[in-house]
Amino acid sequence: AALLIITMASCSSMKISSDKNAGFDFNSINTYKIEYAFDGENSNMLINELMQARIHESLDHELNQRGLSAGDDPEIIIAYSSEIDAKKNYSTSSTYMGGPYYGGRGRYYGGYGLGTSYSNTHEYTTFDGKLIISMYEAETGELLWYSGGQKQLNMKTKKADEKIAKAISKIMEEFPLEIIDNSLAINK
Repeated sequence: AALLIITMASCSSMKISSDKNAGFDFNSINTYKIEYAFDGENSNMLINELMQARIHESLDHELNQRGLSAGDDPEIIIAYSSEIDAKKNYSTSSTYMGGPYYGGRGRYYGGYGLGTSYSNTHEYTTFDGKLIISMYEAETGELLWYSGGQKQLNMKTKKADEKIAKAISKIMEEFPLEIIDNSLAINK
């Protein structure tokens, strides 16, 4: 399993997909618990403890803004997980040298000269990351809401707290409860 020490940079190009159980009364929710949903057999991404803390803190902020509180006997479980896909890409560049004529002292002579062409193909790998947030009813385990963000990853951890907060905020835009307390917002 790869170790997640990467961040989703600018969220403007993040692709979001979301779905919810339309028959559930989301306004009845008051308490939650956050869990890291790592399935060692089916996951290809391990989120390290530092990144887990960042995600947990950002989720807490987002949920608190919506009037929800963490609790020991929660009504819902908020679970997060991640995936990473490595994609091979190829880039080819060509250089042409030579020409159709050969010359001497500024004059062209008839005939064709020799030219050569060189092509170089380079292989490189990009990584697309997905951060998935799901909400389950604590008592039954029924999936109530799902949202995931997908983006090409930036392998740098500079400003990781800010980048994770922005990514989670973008993913949580589709959360079924509106923000009621902006004073808790993380600077965006």
